[in-house]
Amino acid sequence: VWECMSAQQAVNFVRARLPSPGAKKGLVSVLADLLDACCANHPKQRGGLGCDNMTAILIRFEDPEVVAAAGTEETDEAEKTVS
Repeated sequence: VWECMSAQQAVNFVRARLPSPGAKKGLVSVLADLLDACCANHPKQRGGLGCDNMTAILIRFEDPEVVAAAGTEETDEAEKTVS
């Protein structure tokens, strides 16, 4: 990854794609997009960069109050749909 983008570029890339706080899905696709963006289709494409094995780990720390509020909003929306 660091051969293809700077640390700040990686942060910007990931932040732009993060799902809402409390979301249970979507983090894997953020990492898949990151690795796809860094992966070369052919060794000549980037002079051999982006052709190596890559692994990414995303750790997301969330404010429990924000997560709880997000869950409440989802529940409220679901109740409105049912009514």
